[in-house]
Amino acid sequence: MKKELLHLFSIVTLCLIVASLTLPMPVRAAGTVGNGDPGSCTESALDAVLSGGGLVNFNCGPNQVTITITNQKTISANTTMDGGNLITLDGGNTTRLFTVNAGVTLDLKALGLTGGSASQGGAIYNDGTVIIKDVLLTNSFAPGGTAGGIYNNGTLTITHSTLSGTAASNGQAGTIYNLGALTVANSNLSYNLAGLVGGSLYNKGTATITSSTFEGNSGSTGGAIANSGTLTIRGSTFNANSTVSSVGGGIYNDANLTIYTSTFSENTTYFGERGGGLFNGASGSAVIHTSTFINNSAPGGYGGGIYNDGQLTVLADTFTGNSNNGGVGGGIYSSINTTTIITDSTFFNNFGGAFGGGVFTSGPTSIVNSTFYANNPSGVNNGSLDIVSIKNTILAGNTVNNCFGTITSLGNNLEDAADCSLSEQGDLSYTDPMLGPLANNGGPTLTHALLKGSPAINAGTNAGCPSADQRGLPRPMLGTCDIGAYEFGFAILLPVISK
Repeated sequence: MKKELLHLFSIVTLCLIVASLTLPMPVRAAGTVGNGDPGSCTESALDAVLSGGGLVNFNCGPNQVTITITNQKTISANTTMDGGNLITLDGGNTTRLFTVNAGVTLDLKALGLTGGSASQGGAIYNDGTVIIKDVLLTNSFAPGGTAGGIYNNGTLTITHSTLSGTAASNGQAGTIYNLGALTVANSNLSYNLAGLVGGSLYNKGTATITSSTFEGNSGSTGGAIANSGTLTIRGSTFNANSTVSSVGGGIYNDANLTIYTSTFSENTTYFGERGGGLFNGASGSAVIHTSTFINNSAPGGYGGGIYNDGQLTVLADTFTGNSNNGGVGGGIYSSINTTTIITDSTFFNNFGGAFGGGVFTSGPTSIVNSTFYANNPSGVNNGSLDIVSIKNTILAGNTVNNCFGTITSLGNNLEDAADCSLSEQGDLSYTDPMLGPLANNGGPTLTHALLKGSPAINAGTNAGCPSADQRGLPRPMLGTCDIGAYEFGFAILLPVISK
């Protein structure tokens, strides 16, 4: 009997040991900085609590408290720091705030970070994992170096945070330099500066940006973002970003860029440069989906909305009010040796200065089921001997010409003049498309509705017609695809869900 009990005890003990090994290790309770008195919250008190990692809280009284940091804190054990929206760590522009070692996680919550300074990562240098939530990061710098805010060589996640007033004045990446994996969601990156590349972000790794705002950033190349890695953007806004002496007022891309349901507005590249909203370089592949480019500019330059030197796909987008006074290509400029595909998109009231109010292209270009209305000068301009084809497309109300240069019709196009030399099956010249104003007709972007009785209704071809119109509604609704970006008919418009 004793042997049986001893055997049973041994089995139970072994099971408990194995179970303990498989359970996650608890966060070490590091302690609390301060005793309720603001004066007790000092750098030395923080250092004492930080040693060894764990959970760090603050008890500094009910008001805002700033703790001056005189030397960087190296995080060598998993650490969670919660400032309770009352604590700011200030490096006084003399030191970096945190360095995070490889294999270690630093989790910052409800905290202010300011006054960081270092040649790489003014506020944070990360070789491990950094999680930032509800954090205000301001006034941090990388003088002549890289990343005024955060240099990321590991994994960086930023949510519900604001990063503003950071700079690499003579360097690159005003706020974030990413060589690893970056996620930004529901955050604001505004009024940051890089003297060279990437006013707010320079991505050379993998980055995903969701529901975030980039505003008022400036860099020599890529006013808000420069991308040389893989970048996916969803539901975000780029407003009033700029470059002074180079390209890409909003974004510069020379790698892989995908954009969904985002807005580019009032971004600018100055002094005759290229790509007010977006510059896509020779090695770049850019796919723009269900997005809006409005009032972007490249004064005296090329591509008020987009300048394309690589591979560009425009799907279900709206370009309106983009310009380059005295330049070329108000909405889009595509150079020679490029490929441009435009489907289910609207170009309205863009101004190209010399040529191509809507689109100026010198490379092979395919335009399907799109609407070009009231652009100046011309809707579509072919500046080369490459084939620029149009199909199921409306060109009307464009100043000077609807088309300029050699345009190849693939049939079922409609124009209100005879500038495009339309002669294929289903083509209509001298025909008013009967368009409504640019308006919210459902879907994520503004469109021109086909009014009742429009000759564009059921006048397209189903061969090669997209399965949905610009709003995401199914085609055809009445048996045959309509001409243009908008499909006439009645349907229930479901919410847009980005994958």
